[in-house]
Amino acid sequence: MEDALEKFPQAAEVRVAASLRALARGQRTQAEQILEQGLRQPVREPRYWMNLAGAAQEVWPLADPSAREVHQQQVNAFLSKALTLARQQEDSATELEVAQFYLLNNQLEAAREVCQHMVQTTGNVTARKMLFRLHQALGEPDAALETLRELVKEVPADVDQMRLLAAELETRRVYDEAADCLESAIQMGGGSVEDYQKLVNFRLGLGQTDRALTLLARATRLYPDMPGFWVQEAFAYREKGQLDRAIESFAKADALQQSAGMQSFGHLFYYRYGVTLEAAGRHDEAARQLEKSITLTPEENVEDAANTMNYLGFMWLEQNRNLEKAGELIENANRLQPDVSAFVDSLGWYYFKVGRFEEALKELRRAEALLQAPEAEDSEIVEHIGLVLEAMGRRQEAAATLQRAQALNPDDSALGERVKKALKRLQEPGEKEAGPPPGKAKTQP
Repeated sequence: MEDALEKFPQAAEVRVAASLRALARGQRTQAEQILEQGLRQPVREPRYWMNLAGAAQEVWPLADPSAREVHQQQVNAFLSKALTLARQQEDSATELEVAQFYLLNNQLEAAREVCQHMVQTTGNVTARKMLFRLHQALGEPDAALETLRELVKEVPADVDQMRLLAAELETRRVYDEAADCLESAIQMGGGSVEDYQKLVNFRLGLGQTDRALTLLARATRLYPDMPGFWVQEAFAYREKGQLDRAIESFAKADALQQSAGMQSFGHLFYYRYGVTLEAAGRHDEAARQLEKSITLTPEENVEDAANTMNYLGFMWLEQNRNLEKAGELIENANRLQPDVSAFVDSLGWYYFKVGRFEEALKELRRAEALLQAPEAEDSEIVEHIGLVLEAMGRRQEAAATLQRAQALNPDDSALGERVKKALKRLQEPGEKEAGPPPGKAKTQP
């Protein structure tokens, strides 16, 4: 080995073998000397220095925290020579190898500098990919995102990077650009069920309902037995106000999951299904779906259970049907979620419907008191108070309260018409009980 070193001092394989043999025999000082002698050789071949750097990290181990700084300087001396020569000779493969060496040994700043140089001088795609990860690891999210954007711009056909950019933009809530990137990735490389579902959700969230429906037409052809797409279609049609088509899609989704012999949808699906049926005036069907939602709501999900109970109970009150069951549901909602203004209002309205006016007025005024800052949608609570006062024969208070309800929501023409009729009744001689005004089933705000 000594003869070989003397005859071939610039042969990397000889010097590496000699140093590692000495290290294996416990002769660490000799191993260090062999590499230090190699460091003084006037070799202009980058590969020579990379081979010696590999041996150097064995002789001067970087995993030893007590000596890491000193050892790192020893190893980096070889890397520095390799990097200088690689740049002079435009050897991008070796330059990239140096960056990877730094990265593997947790020298992130050094790796970033090498990758940045490569990107600036050659636009190397692999260096760009590494630079993106390095910016992330070093807590530089803006630089990471910009690097990824440039990478996708440079190589637009790279589906993996396009998907990665979509995911990064999603985490930053840049949903419009994320949607465009994901759609491009699907067009280039095809899309999974999850891809289509995510893209449809992007489009729906951005208010791009027609684009969502176009995607869903394709998705339901590609994956006709996936009930989730029919649910998304139901949401899209509901958003467009096409309630009958929305109901058809809800029914299709429900039939698909039942045909599979499993209950894949939870309480929220049946709640939304029921709400859509109620909006379409199909109250009996709505009640069945809402009751199913209540049954399926987990015990710990108190808020959702109370909300659905209140919705169904109030719907029945507005129809003057099943008043006893409606009252039970509303009372349960108030037990589960006390002091919620919408629920307390429903309770007061139930008492009004069954003629318990004093209790009705007490609860309705409590509902109004729970409002920190009344908004236009809260005008219904004030209207309810006015109608209870009318029923109790307190005409002046009723008129003033109804006018206050209208002032709270002057743009609601239906409310204005109801108040107008109520005020006319209040001006007539004699006493009349007010009937319930038309309204909609209510949920917690």
